Amino acid sequence: MRITCDVIKDLLPLYAEGMTSEDSRVLVDEHICGCESCQKVLAEMGEQTPIPVEADPKSLAYVKRMIIRKRIMSVMASLLSLVTLASFVVTFLFTPFQLTKEQALDDFYVREDGAVVVDYSSAVVDRMFYGRDDNRYLIEYSTRYDMWKGQNRKSLWETFGSDGVITEEERLRYENIEVYKGSWLTPEGNYHTDSPQFAPEGDGWTFVPESQKNWWYADPNGLGKDTLLHNAEKDWAEVYQFGPVYPVIFFGGIAATLLLYVICRRTRKNWVQELAARLLSASASGTVSVWIVSSGRIFSADTGIIDQYWSWMIGMNTVFLTLTILLWRQLYLINRQDRGI
Repeated sequence: MRITCDVIKDLLPLYAEGMTSEDSRVLVDEHICGCESCQKVLAEMGEQTPIPVEADPKSLAYVKRMIIRKRIMSVMASLLSLVTLASFVVTFLFTPFQLTKEQALDDFYVREDGAVVVDYSSAVVDRMFYGRDDNRYLIEYSTRYDMWKGQNRKSLWETFGSDGVITEEERLRYENIEVYKGSWLTPEGNYHTDSPQFAPEGDGWTFVPESQKNWWYADPNGLGKDTLLHNAEKDWAEVYQFGPVYPVIFFGGIAATLLLYVICRRTRKNWVQELAARLLSASASGTVSVWIVSSGRIFSADTGIIDQYWSWMIGMNTVFLTLTILLWRQLYLINRQDRGI
């Protein structure tokens, strides 16, 4: 039986792929050795010709939307990262924090007339003075910016000399020096801190020089053990109280972060893992914010001086950092899904 070219051409696709039987392969070999037409067809089969695939318009539209979405999310994440970084930098520079005695006081002494003189350092932005019976408390705070700025401030005349006269009080204020002369003790045993000329005469009021009182510096890192500046041999009526809210938030945030991290690693339920991841971002952001806002001084006196700034600054930075982390995480999950991981 004569083998025609049509029969061989039917076998050539299988032959080219090596899928023919031994007898068929020998048959094709014998034929193509003397047939230029079949040799040409076999050569064309050896060329890799891509098979056209019909594109799905819906799939292309989905891919296009995902690309646009990822670009938008990348831009938003980058901008939010810059905003968060700027927020933390401004917070670190301008958030007030309490100063230690060594940072706040250049000098402290008692004059011969019983007045107490306090010479504050240039780092002090503002100060508070508390009187509790026979005890006096000094509390000062500053910012990182003012501490770095140091002595770079206006001259005495630029600050107070607009009227052409600089009073002794203005000069002392400029030099951060305050003089405490004393206070009046009422017959009921209460102290009246107005100037002596305002106290009524002959009513049993007694003038008490400041040298007859204890003077303390409320050290924010003292944890209840304030620094004694002047001992008038009086009983220490009350240990200065420290606000526990920020240590609780800080150490509580660390504990919550570790717990949520373990949940994220151990759980197999997607919704639990997702919820834990978001709470993990918030707790970690809150912990970092407390540390940055307090400049590492989470143990601070509960004075109200700094709390009014710390609370909203911690909240603002926590929100910014949490949103930034969640946005970058969502972008990471999308890219991971595209790679099929």
